[in-house]
Amino acid sequence: MELRKSYKELIIWLISFLAVFLLCAFLPIKNGDLLLRILMNIIIIGVVALTYLIYKTENIYWYTGINYEDAAEAGSIRRKEYAKKHYVLFRNAGIILCLYTVISYMLHIYSWIDVIVVCIGVCVTAIRTMKIEL
Repeated sequence: MELRKSYKELIIWLISFLAVFLLCAFLPIKNGDLLLRILMNIIIIGVVALTYLIYKTENIYWYTGINYEDAAEAGSIRRKEYAKKHYVLFRNAGIILCLYTVISYMLHIYSWIDVIVVCIGVCVTAIRTMKIEL
């Protein structure tokens, strides 16, 4: 697959992500802790969806620190492998973090603890991707 430089899918993802996020304002949920956890899960799922989209389109230059020229030169197989490693890390972290927020809600753990756990989880996952090489 020849890599073409385009941000169209990224823009579509961003608009879709924002639309879903904003639609939560109309959810008939009165419980602030539950709404916060729903919003955190939307963010987690959104990040996982973005890494999957990058894997499928091979547009690894969108946010991973690789420029377009290096991505195009790497070839399809290397781009796919590189993107898949990012996707798998974020997918696994996303599953764990979403499960954590559900369990913590059921156990009545303070939502501010969830915010800290999710932020640390996403940051640690992002830092772990730094050692992935093209």
